[in-house]
Amino acid sequence: MLAVITVFLPVLARQRSEASQINLDSVKVMSVVSIIELTEETEFPPLSEYDLIIDGLYGSGLNRPLRGFAGYVIGWINESGVEV
Repeated sequence: MLAVITVFLPVLARQRSEASQINLDSVKVMSVVSIIELTEETEFPPLSEYDLIIDGLYGSGLNRPLRGFAGYVIGWINESGVEV
């Protein structure tokens, strides 16, 4: 069975880093991946239909609470009830 992957991509800055853009371009050519950009105006879909969420927003080294839009995205993930 082929896995279907959805990437929710929060738009957190005006411009992506070079590494971020390279990774995004690599993912865009994969036929099993759909990309949904999230902005503050986006109606966030329920995550309950997903089996697993991989949070790659900031990595493991972040040592401060997230605020604003990034904090909202993390809250959306944490409140989903899906394994993260």
